[in-house]
Amino acid sequence: LYGASLKGSVDFAQCERAFQLERDLLFAPGDCFHIVELAVLLRGATKVPAAIAEGSRLLRGLPFDCLAEAEKLSGLGKHWLEATNRTAGIYGLASNLYSVADIRQGIRDASYVAWDQNVAKGQKIDSKERWGHVDVFQAAVSVNRLQDESLTIAKRQKCKQLPKQHTLAKPSIEDELKCLKVSPDQFARKCLQQHRPCILSGQANSFLRQRDGTSSLDRWVKLAGNASIRVSFPFPPTFSEGIASLNNIEETTAYFQREEVHRSLEEKNMEAPTSSEFPWTLVRPAQWNMRLSDAVTWARSHPQDIYMNQQMLADLGGIALNELNLPQWVVAAGLRLLSPSLWFASGAVVTGYHYDGPENLLVQLEGDKEVILLRPSAMENLYYMATADVEADVRLQDDGSARVAGLRVVNRSTSGHSVIDVANAQQAAQFPLYAQAAGVNCKVG
Repeated sequence: LYGASLKGSVDFAQCERAFQLERDLLFAPGDCFHIVELAVLLRGATKVPAAIAEGSRLLRGLPFDCLAEAEKLSGLGKHWLEATNRTAGIYGLASNLYSVADIRQGIRDASYVAWDQNVAKGQKIDSKERWGHVDVFQAAVSVNRLQDESLTIAKRQKCKQLPKQHTLAKPSIEDELKCLKVSPDQFARKCLQQHRPCILSGQANSFLRQRDGTSSLDRWVKLAGNASIRVSFPFPPTFSEGIASLNNIEETTAYFQREEVHRSLEEKNMEAPTSSEFPWTLVRPAQWNMRLSDAVTWARSHPQDIYMNQQMLADLGGIALNELNLPQWVVAAGLRLLSPSLWFASGAVVTGYHYDGPENLLVQLEGDKEVILLRPSAMENLYYMATADVEADVRLQDDGSARVAGLRVVNRSTSGHSVIDVANAQQAAQFPLYAQAAGVNCKVG
């Protein structure tokens, strides 16, 4: 750093601060504030490869040295944008996504260490429990079975398309706001400042480094195919014109009387939620851990639908973050990337009404997406209410299929989702105020 500062490629104040932090750590090597500040400072010294490597090492070691701080910093929040300030008691990563990636990699490393210790001690693993590392291995075995031509499992030939006569319970009234189509130079003034939804055509590729001869999905497989991710198995449609769904809305009493659900409660020694407190239950799809490369192979070859939800690029490592490019019109609007993430689905799938916190830029790299937006004032017409929040369970079978049955997670509740099931028009018809809801329909792709 000192040598780089003499050449003018690094601010001398950075070099001086690094020296002060190093000196203080000699006398207090366990000072987490100093470790985090120094690590982020070094990680951001892009002109000095040795500094980047040392900063990365410190951050990946944070879960071993400062576990509580690592856990906090690994989760999405303002601390990703703020700088560490000892006086104010603030830990922060100063908008450095590479620091986020290093800490989250360190947590995964620590998890593997804990797993390895359990195995070394001969600790028996309950067959009813789920371990992420075992998930990944079992998924790899199932995907390898897709190459076995002796199996009778039907292979997927291409991504499923929407049924021509599909039925979704969309708002019957079109909001006068509509979804504007604008040029990049109009984005800040007409969209961001007005809090209006907009579509900018032909801009998707400007968010990525240019690569020839590689599809957008294969790009990530090539860079980070061995990274562990989490996928979901959407609920299949309940009728011929239906669409697979990422959240079923069920009447609480009837749902918890189902045999496999009741059995799950008995195994977990838990009571069913009461319909008086939660008339409705939000059922989230079963999830599984697998390598990114296996997930893509499954999506392309397996007959069972799969969905990858909000996979943070930081979890794919710095090599994936290197692929990002922030267009000038985004920078000019004063926006910063907080949590760039990837989604993909093997076929048509629908998710219900919910709301997000941060501003979103949705970049459609392949395929199509339809987004239905409503004003915050329409929440009453959408029947947001407290619901029981559960997650289905799944087991991978010997024939390479995934059997979804029972529950993995039970003791949660949420108020962040509507109880209208947009994938089930018959269920949605039970809510009369929904007929008064006005929505904006935005299609990208």
